[in-house]
Amino acid sequence: MGQLNRTYRFKPFENLKYKSALFKHQLEEMGLLDYEMVMSIEKELASGSGRIVEESLKALLQNHRENESIINGYISQMDLVADRYSQNINDIKEQSITIYYEEVEVSAPK
Repeated sequence: MGQLNRTYRFKPFENLKYKSALFKHQLEEMGLLDYEMVMSIEKELASGSGRIVEESLKALLQNHRENESIINGYISQMDLVADRYSQNINDIKEQSITIYYEEVEVSAPK
């Protein structure tokens, strides 16, 4: 008994990496808005002095650095996640098949 193994692709391969662009753009926009907010608050705090102002500014800058780090981390992970997404979707679009067959000898008529 013979067998034949093939992979059947229902639809052609698609690179779906472009789908991460919108999310990355939104993350970049969040980073920009965070930066603008920090600058605005710093400007307001610059006219004041004292321990409360200094501690507030210190906490604000620490929070901004953490937000920046998180956003940059997500942006850098988006390409990896988009690649995995593309691979998973494209894996769904194909099916491995095995065909089993019997070889039959045919004799020529005499």
